Amino acid sequence: MIRYFAFKLNLLFMIVFCLNVEFSPAQIIEATPEQRFFDWTKLQFEKEVYQNRRMNQINLLRASGGGVLLIPSHHGVSDGTTFRQLSDFLYFTGLELPQSILAINADEEKSILFAPERDVRFESASRKNDFPGRPLSNDPALT
Repeated sequence: MIRYFAFKLNLLFMIVFCLNVEFSPAQIIEATPEQRFFDWTKLQFEKEVYQNRRMNQINLLRASGGGVLLIPSHHGVSDGTTFRQLSDFLYFTGLELPQSILAINADEEKSILFAPERDVRFESASRKNDFPGRPLSNDPALT
């Protein structure tokens, strides 16, 4: 078995040498590119559906005197299960963002999403090449 493996390894080196293909370890061990939020997910409905839901909520708040409604998202700390967003946050945003807050301001007729700078669920200090993280607060698609 060892001879067979050594033979295959020698054969590979001969092919590379004959083809004069140059490669370096840096090319083989390449860092995973950083992903934006919508590189790996999409909204369940069109964004206008979520905008209409927030506008309906603004109208309800104004009818009852105005104010600001704060809707928190799930904390996002893994307990060994799949992340599941809180229903209210998901209903108004369509986003699975951990540790975020949606503020619906009826007096100014606008919604503001407060999100962390990065999604820590996708970062690993010991494996940066595999888990480079995902930026959130500066992602143009989320602003």
